[in-house]
Amino acid sequence: MCRLLAYLGSAIQPDQLIYEPEHSLCIQSYRPRETVTTSVNADGVGIGWYHSQKETEPFIYKNILPIWSDINLPHLSRYIESECFLAYIRSATPGQAASLSNCQPFSDRNFLFTHNGFIENFRPTLYQPIRSHIRDALYQKIEGTTDSEHIFALFLNELARVDGNWEKALQGTLNTLFKLAKPYGVKVLANIVISCLLAM
Repeated sequence: MCRLLAYLGSAIQPDQLIYEPEHSLCIQSYRPRETVTTSVNADGVGIGWYHSQKETEPFIYKNILPIWSDINLPHLSRYIESECFLAYIRSATPGQAASLSNCQPFSDRNFLFTHNGFIENFRPTLYQPIRSHIRDALYQKIEGTTDSEHIFALFLNELARVDGNWEKALQGTLNTLFKLAKPYGVKVLANIVISCLLAM
């Protein structure tokens, strides 16, 4: 599965968490201490952050290289200062392409979204049922093929239905996922981080 890092607090440079700690996100990508489903996270890296001085939509950097091979992210993560950021390293589900459109975080307006987990046998089971639950406008925004991006679209659909209440939208998203999964008997694992400006 993928690995996530989420920060909310005083403005810092993301490299302080991505690279500097003894068990940083970078170290975890190739030498994890606890793992069940994969030994490395080599299928991409991403970071999303908010400007520390202006209220703007989030900025995103993605790469399909492993984090340890990305020569740009160390420099970028020392340049940025942010009070809120999400970082991510990918271990692709078998059969899913290593492409920028499949890398997280995903964004919409002021929202950033990351998901660690999987929907078992996603393509032959919940791919179409999830798409049938979301509005056409959100369906058209899906660029990749991952279960994660579909879960985000489902969240955005729920968010509109509950007048922007995050907690209700996330609960509704999870309820829908488990309801859709039940007839197929598939496992759904969903560790999700959502941020919006300086809230997470």
